[in-house]
Amino acid sequence: DLDGKPVGQSLQDRIFEPLQMTDTTYPTDTDIAGDALHGYVLENGIYTDVTEYDASIWSSAAAVVSTVEDMNTFFRALFDGTLLPRNMVDDMQVVSPSGYGLGLLLGIDACDPESGELVFGQRGNGFGYRTFQFSSPDGTRQVSLAWTTAAPTPGTDPLLEPASEALIAGLAST
Repeated sequence: DLDGKPVGQSLQDRIFEPLQMTDTTYPTDTDIAGDALHGYVLENGIYTDVTEYDASIWSSAAAVVSTVEDMNTFFRALFDGTLLPRNMVDDMQVVSPSGYGLGLLLGIDACDPESGELVFGQRGNGFGYRTFQFSSPDGTRQVSLAWTTAAPTPGTDPLLEPASEALIAGLAST
């Protein structure tokens, strides 16, 4: 519980509704929108549709179901100070040697890698799904990618490298 409410309700009240993220939910069962991407896992030569699993097993760590448009809305609001005061967003961008800040991953800006400018974002991993979302620190340049995958673990996903290249190309072109 957060503020005496379940996590999903707090997310709805504090983030999804104010930002008009109408295609974003915090599911508490196996229901998912009919037009959602279907996720597949390949094991022993058999593809299994894993679209309808209980995402709440991830709890607040990764249970949110969203669209790339809503992911961009979230990160734009984060970086422009709508969600949090500027000093808190600045603190999130102080990264450890592992490349993580307070909930953000660090990347090098593809527009001018020699400048040392940074981009920040996050990646999502779930059964049959992967996402990347990175943004310039001011929130004006963003790239979000989502794909279904056949790999049972993120490290063995054959689309990880092409997705990383697409992310870099997207940031370089914005």
